[in-house]
Amino acid sequence: MKKAFGYIRVSSIGQSGEGKDGYTRQEKKISQYCEQNNIQLVRSFYDSETGTRENRKSLSEMMYIFEKNNIDVKTVIIENLSRLSRDLSVQLLIVEKLKKLNITIVCIDENRTIDKNTNSSADNFILNIFGSVYQFEKEALVEKLRVARQRKREKTGKCEGRKSYIEKNPDVIKRIKQLRRKRKGYDRRMSYSNIAAILNGEGYQTLTPGKKFTANLISNLDHSNR
Repeated sequence: MKKAFGYIRVSSIGQSGEGKDGYTRQEKKISQYCEQNNIQLVRSFYDSETGTRENRKSLSEMMYIFEKNNIDVKTVIIENLSRLSRDLSVQLLIVEKLKKLNITIVCIDENRTIDKNTNSSADNFILNIFGSVYQFEKEALVEKLRVARQRKREKTGKCEGRKSYIEKNPDVIKRIKQLRRKRKGYDRRMSYSNIAAILNGEGYQTLTPGKKFTANLISNLDHSNR
């Protein structure tokens, strides 16, 4: 029975979490392929990071095993070429490294097998087409997200970044403004230290669990929300 490794990649840790199908979908495809083709899946290697670089933890580990260990595994199975990379140049670089190690690459979605003999002009042309398509998809998605962020920024004045107090705890900002108003019979506004003491006494919470309001924090909130 032929033996193989599986290589599985998602672009971020968020895609590999519970309830996400990034890993699960690829695992299922690779497992089904092995069952249908009488292949023993020895091990799968998982990366959850961008495919724009070849220096990834699990990919590098797999390459090292192929290069340094005298094992009888000479095949790596992937869902499709985009799992190696959506960047055409990086994808081709990884393919060439595996070919030089005499490793066969099985691309399930493309229904193609790539090995050291995949060198004809037609072979290279097809590889470049697939790689270019995946790169185009990545660039189109990046542009779509950029436009969406810009649209949201124009509508709300903010898009990325940590949410502010006014977004997460508007009652705090409202109370600070109330306490900072000039009181009848007083020449000065209430001090930030007094406001902090009042907020702490009234049970208001900062965005950091267990942290109390301070004069410095109140000052920053007051100035940033004018």
